[in-house]
Amino acid sequence: MKCRKSIIRVVRRSSGAVLPLVAFIAVLGVAFVALCADVMRSSYASSAVRYAAEAVAVGAFSSSLSDPAQAYNRAQAERNIRQTIAQASGSNGAAWNSAPYGPNSSLSGQAAAESAVRFDDGDVTFLSNPNTADSGDYFLQVRGRRDGADALKLFFLPLVYAFSGGGIGSPTFVPAAARVASPHRLVEVIAQPASRVGAGVPRLNSGSVHDQDLIGFAALPIAVSNKQFVSLANQTTASLPAYSLSLSPTGSLPPGTIRGALVNLTPSPSTLIYYNQAISSLNVNQLLANLAYFAPVTTSSEIPSAMVERGSLISNFNLNSSLFSNATVQQQLVNQLKQLQVGRSYIFPVVAEDPIFASGEVCKVVGFARLRLLASPVVFNAGGFNLSVALEPDSVALRNASFANARAAIPAATASMLPEPVAPFAARIQVGNGISARPRSTVMAPSLSPRIMVN
Repeated sequence: MKCRKSIIRVVRRSSGAVLPLVAFIAVLGVAFVALCADVMRSSYASSAVRYAAEAVAVGAFSSSLSDPAQAYNRAQAERNIRQTIAQASGSNGAAWNSAPYGPNSSLSGQAAAESAVRFDDGDVTFLSNPNTADSGDYFLQVRGRRDGADALKLFFLPLVYAFSGGGIGSPTFVPAAARVASPHRLVEVIAQPASRVGAGVPRLNSGSVHDQDLIGFAALPIAVSNKQFVSLANQTTASLPAYSLSLSPTGSLPPGTIRGALVNLTPSPSTLIYYNQAISSLNVNQLLANLAYFAPVTTSSEIPSAMVERGSLISNFNLNSSLFSNATVQQQLVNQLKQLQVGRSYIFPVVAEDPIFASGEVCKVVGFARLRLLASPVVFNAGGFNLSVALEPDSVALRNASFANARAAIPAATASMLPEPVAPFAARIQVGNGISARPRSTVMAPSLSPRIMVN
């Protein structure tokens, strides 16, 4: 009997010794819940804020020119960008993005999951490129944040302090940093040589307001040869006030001349061939309808250009062929080219080599030039004609242009990836604290900066 009582006392002493361990484990469990719930929620909010800032910065940076016929001016470009960021913040409707916030019962009356991510003028900064070789270049920085009424109110982390006891002035003291989280992220966007220009948006019966903004920002069905353009795009190369763009398939190129060709950028109904060819009268009619898309007067028969990207294989027209032997066809072509607006800049696909003017031949696109039309042709002469163009001094990010170095969007028989870029369309890289100089008169697209952002 005495032995049994001793055993009972030992068991009771052992169970009492476990109680502090249970209390410790309970506190540790609360802390773990705080880590999982509050920290992960803050991490998700931080990611959502960063995504919102990236989407707004990239989308706004391409609005430096609100209209394809607009002349570039940096002050106006900054106003256009700020206006787009205001729209993304919901100035004329719903905001583009949302992220976790609060909840703040005094504002919503109940716990709300997410609120709109908005950007004030103080969240937007324009920085000049520190690289003196391209001092006219600038970067866009946008800061996304969750603070003030949008700050995250933490649920579980304050309980850790309450359970732990002690603290400053009170056993339940909870510091302000444990009650609220205010994640923020800074992103920077620069201009990179465009690897893709989107399809033209129909001018008749176009859809949303966003579609309307893209009208006219498409590739013109006139390609230029990179054999001449590569030296013109070099910032250090002296340039002439004007160049002659020769669309004639014959003859040598005198100084100040760029070889070019009319190409078919209308979309093909075939799933095997992305663009229509340049071998029939039907194809000529497609060319005329494609050129009509860029004329000031809208017609029901016009055809917007299809999407063009680096590596696209496009067919060029031989103006010496029988397709253009008829005087009526020649005059129709000249008249359509005369509809192009003199003094306006257009997006020209740049092809790797001088076009080969033979039936069934295609050209490979390596990039995009932005050239200003100075004069249109007067007559169809000696199997072709020349256009007078000028280089644009500034290469800026344009609407409907994008930068990518991965998978191709256009089906190709040879590869599913975009081909490696060639000069002058290689990606810009960090040089010191700046970014390498932009190629001249080149279509650019917004892209996240290669510079490391400290948040």
